[in-house]
Amino acid sequence: MAYLNSSFTQFYVETEGRKSGGGALGLEISQAERMPVLDPRKLSHEEIKRLADLFDKLEAKAREIGGATERRQIEHLKPIIHEIDREIGGILGLSDLEVYAIQNAVNQLIERRIAGAGEVRRHAIRGEEEIPELEESKDDNSNQTTLTGFLEG
Repeated sequence: MAYLNSSFTQFYVETEGRKSGGGALGLEISQAERMPVLDPRKLSHEEIKRLADLFDKLEAKAREIGGATERRQIEHLKPIIHEIDREIGGILGLSDLEVYAIQNAVNQLIERRIAGAGEVRRHAIRGEEEIPELEESKDDNSNQTTLTGFLEG
């Protein structure tokens, strides 16, 4: 569950989702099926425990502040979400800079969506800061699968 609350999932939703009224995003079933997820069968017990503990921490904080539906509430949750991101980044073998780039891109995508800005190119977003363009990983990352692949596997 921690992965689904990470900036990695939010990045996918922001780039693949369909804008609907009021700044909300929607995912079609086919888009959700293609969403990359961590394959828990390929994670170590320690990795699963750390992610579960971080999710519990996130859930406890969300309950403490009355939910996670308003922008100000999400801002209070960001430090824990960023902890989750760093843990996932470590599992995926990403550098801190790459994790930061995803977090920064998500922030800018959300701001642009809420502000009603035009289309944003996926890998080169310009805003207050320039985000380095990330190369597609050529590594065989055996810790990842798609949601459909996980359910079928």
